[in-house]
Amino acid sequence: LHAYAGLMRHVGGAVRAGDIQVVVISADDAHSFHGFTGEVLAGLLPYDRTRTPLVDAMPHAHVVLGRATAIDAERRIVRYVLADDESGPDHAATAERVLDYDSLVVGTGGREPATAVPGLAEHGFTLRAPGDIAVLTERVREAAAHRGLRRHTVVVAGGGMAGVEMAAAVADLGGARLRVELVHSGDAILPELRDEQPRLARRAEQELRRLGVRVRLGVRLASVTEDR
Repeated sequence: LHAYAGLMRHVGGAVRAGDIQVVVISADDAHSFHGFTGEVLAGLLPYDRTRTPLVDAMPHAHVVLGRATAIDAERRIVRYVLADDESGPDHAATAERVLDYDSLVVGTGGREPATAVPGLAEHGFTLRAPGDIAVLTERVREAAAHRGLRRHTVVVAGGGMAGVEMAAAVADLGGARLRVELVHSGDAILPELRDEQPRLARRAEQELRRLGVRVRLGVRLASVTEDR
């Protein structure tokens, strides 16, 4: 999105005139605003309100819903597959398509390093891949609505801004039916706030205590199984 905005500022006239074509290959058809993840989990905002369709965000680009599979920088070629092809019945025989380019921008975004912890990719929930927030929200709400004798436990890994907000939102949604554990490898949560906003960091700690979130400091995930 930043690259597109920069292109439109500098060569927008040529793009509108058709002299320059902007093609965007994306595995998701919308941009998710992660700043409202907590509000979505807590039920304060619908998931759709956090998403902007790419055709609206980049109206002068040709958006291709698919996934880039290879780049040949010498020949200036991108190979890709369409999302519809990958989800079809003949997935194993998905045909790669080829697109040539004059200039290439690779904007892969950010992903959690889930593969760094054994079992996390298989049994954990992440936030940044397409559809992740919706899947996590549904799972948390199912656990919060459970009326059994045993409380469900939700473990949140990482005491940065996203982790703290998510832990608070889950605890707020689940109340007494969910136990939330926040694990953080550092010696204090919200390290990015400590220097410039110490009062806000302390307020966040107070809110976590009020919501019943147990914070474990100096703890790093070693492995994840289906239930522990």
